[in-house]
Amino acid sequence: MFRVLITVGLTLIFAFVSMAVYTTVGTHTRTEVELQLHERLKGAHQSITHLQQLSNSATLARAKEVARDKNLVESMRIEVEGEEGYLKRHQVVLNIVNKWKGELTRRSQGAIDSSSGRLEDWQAKKPYFFNIIDSNGLLVADMNNARSFAKTESAKEYSNISKKYPILNAALGKDAESFYDVWQVGHQLLVGVSPIIEGDQVLGAVVIGYHINQSSEEYKRSLLADVGYFFQGKLQGSSTLGKEESVLEESVSQLLETYKRTPYTPIKVKLNDRTLLLRLGEVSGHKSSEKVHFFVAVNWSDTLENAMSIRDIVLIYLVFGLLVSLLLFWISLHYFVNPIKEIEEGVVRVTNGDLNYWFTYEVGKTDLSPTLSQHLDIMVSTLAGRDMPELTNDEEDS
Repeated sequence: MFRVLITVGLTLIFAFVSMAVYTTVGTHTRTEVELQLHERLKGAHQSITHLQQLSNSATLARAKEVARDKNLVESMRIEVEGEEGYLKRHQVVLNIVNKWKGELTRRSQGAIDSSSGRLEDWQAKKPYFFNIIDSNGLLVADMNNARSFAKTESAKEYSNISKKYPILNAALGKDAESFYDVWQVGHQLLVGVSPIIEGDQVLGAVVIGYHINQSSEEYKRSLLADVGYFFQGKLQGSSTLGKEESVLEESVSQLLETYKRTPYTPIKVKLNDRTLLLRLGEVSGHKSSEKVHFFVAVNWSDTLENAMSIRDIVLIYLVFGLLVSLLLFWISLHYFVNPIKEIEEGVVRVTNGDLNYWFTYEVGKTDLSPTLSQHLDIMVSTLAGRDMPELTNDEEDS
C-alpha cells in the first residue's frame, strides 16, 4: 500500500507540474507570436506607405523625363492636316514611344545601370499604359496599339483620351501641371501625367501607367506579408492571395468601415482554410481619385499553429520524464525499500520472541550493506546463545 501511495502521489505531482508547464508555455508562446505578428504588420505598414509614396513620385518623374525628350517636343510641333497629317505625326511619335519602352525595359532588366540615384530610375518597369496625347486631348500614339490614334479633330471617344479621363485637362490647360493619379483601366493603374511644353505653349502630355501592385514585388515579398489594394470599394489584387481574393473581396466594405473606426488596430479575417491578420492604410495625394486603401496581411492561424507545436514537444518531454521518474522509483523500491522492509519484518519477529529467525541476504543484490543482515544475525545469536553465522570476507577482514 505504501508503494502505491508513493507512486500515485509522485504521479499526481508530476502531472500537476506538467500541466502548469504546458499551460505556461502555451500562453507565453501565443502571446509572443501575436506580439511578433503585430510588430511585423506595423513594420510592413510603414514600409508600404513609404514605398507607395516613392512609387508615386518615381512614376511622375518618369513621365516628366519622357516629356522633356527634345525629339518628342519637336515631333509634337508637327502641324497636322487631315488623316495623312495625323498619321505622319503618329508614326514619328510612336517611334519615340517605342524607344522609351525599350529604355525602360532595359532598365528593369538591369541592362542599364539604374542605380544612378535618379528618382525616375527607381524600380524601373515596363509600363502597362503609355500614351502621348496632343493639346486637344487626342491620342497621338499608344504603346500597346500601333494603329490606335486620332485621325481627325472630331476623333471618337476611344482616341479622345481627355473625354474618358477629364482630369487630363489639368495637364493641357493654361496652368498645365504634372500630377499622378489612380485610374481604372481594366486594372487599377498608378498613372503619371506630365505636359509637353515648349516655351509657354502646351503641345500635349505624356501619360505613363503601372499596375499599382506592380511596383517592387521583390521588396513586398521581403516584408514577409501579403500586400493588396482597395480601390473604389473593390479589391484590386494582392501579391500572394490568389484564389482567396474572392473571399476577401466579400468583406471589403466591412473592413473599410472597421478601419475608419479603429485605423491602427489589426483585423482578423477568416478565409477558406486560414485566418489572416490585416492592417489597413491609405495613400493620398492623387489628383482625382479618392484615397486608395492598401492592406498588409500575415497568416495568423498557420503561424500560430506552427508556433504552438512547441507545446506538443514540451508535452512529449514531460511524459518521457514521468516515465523515467517512475522507472527510477521502481528501481529504488527494488534495491532500497524492499530490503529495508524485509529487515524491519525480521526485527519485528525477533522482538516478538522468534529467536530462531535468521536474516537472509544476498550480497550485492538486495541488501543495503553486504554485512547489515550478518550483524543482525550476530546480535540475535549472541542474545539467544545460538551458533554464530558464517561471516563474509569483508566481515572477517574487519
